[in-house]
Amino acid sequence: MRERCGWSVLEKLYASNGVSGPDECVYAAPLVVALEYALAGLWRSWGVEPSVLIGDGIGEYAAAAVAGVFAIEDALDLVADRSALLDTLTRAAKVTPAAAPMRIVSSVTADLVSREVLIDAEYWVRHQLEPGRLRDGIELVRRLGCTVFLEVGPAPTLTDRCRQSVDPSLPWLASLSADRGDWDQLLQSVAEMYVHGVSIDWEAFDLGYGRRKRNLPTYPFQRQRCWFTKEQPSCLRPETALIPEA
Repeated sequence: MRERCGWSVLEKLYASNGVSGPDECVYAAPLVVALEYALAGLWRSWGVEPSVLIGDGIGEYAAAAVAGVFAIEDALDLVADRSALLDTLTRAAKVTPAAAPMRIVSSVTADLVSREVLIDAEYWVRHQLEPGRLRDGIELVRRLGCTVFLEVGPAPTLTDRCRQSVDPSLPWLASLSADRGDWDQLLQSVAEMYVHGVSIDWEAFDLGYGRRKRNLPTYPFQRQRCWFTKEQPSCLRPETALIPEA
């Protein structure tokens, strides 16, 4: 983004005063797509590979980049400058491999879409103009056999919506939440994934953190109860009955 648009994703993402006002319209979409792409990379580095991808709004650009339809640079170009749509997709079609990407369910058609559709400018024009069909798309994802749903985004917006409107019994997991620390939320979702049968690459998850073994005592722990019980006066002991005179 620095080379193409003259500003840095990291600088805007970690700006002390945030991004608001008129600037928000310029920076918001690229920042969200970059963050979602990075979160997807983090989860995949921990061994969590998606079976199906579905994106809502600009999230579909991130989903297409994660699936390998086009490069993340092209996804950022698309959301940063919608007027360059055709040129960007033409370049992406020439550069990115034609191998079949991960399965993507379109929020426009609520159906599986191919790479050929996703590198067609007409599809993204429809994406901008037509209302999304996220719930229908989620229902298809369920029919395709998915039982654990993970939102990669700055807030659990879709997670909360799907929990209420689709099926509250399913594990709808968030990557980040404004109500709790980033690592608290990530670790909670990792734990819930593991409980629901998702394989985690624990060595990769722990990569970069030093660990040392500690020697424990070789003898059994010798426990002794040392509770202090205060003696009650005999007149107030439970077995003593006090009967007032008539």
